[in-house]
Amino acid sequence: MDRDNARGYIEISSLLLGDVLDITTGCPQFPLEVTEVDLTQSERAISGGNFSSVYGKTSELSLDWKFLTKTEMEAIRDMFAELGTGFPFVVALDPNEAYSTDLERWVLLVKFNDAPAFALDRPNQFSTEWLLVEEV
Repeated sequence: MDRDNARGYIEISSLLLGDVLDITTGCPQFPLEVTEVDLTQSERAISGGNFSSVYGKTSELSLDWKFLTKTEMEAIRDMFAELGTGFPFVVALDPNEAYSTDLERWVLLVKFNDAPAFALDRPNQFSTEWLLVEEV
């Protein structure tokens, strides 16, 4: 409660309510590949005119995870079993602003493009690649 404000007004710019998967041992590896996709469709008429149906823009992301423990790998598998490729989820790719000056630019609503494939690199150490598509 704000003691200086009689009405107790508090403004929250962003709030996420839901389950969280916080991977602490494993880490994403560079490069992070981001492909910008413009969904606009253009057609050239017989007369030579170009007509466009303007649609949204989105991004496709490729993210490699290394050094995952078996617990983290199982948590990711459980998440995919629940969400599949049909349900979106939120990712915060740069919470510490390590490679961007804008934290909110890298908080995205995404879906899995494909099922993540896992590799056992050594005992209790897994890796996986995520192919994600930003929701428009």
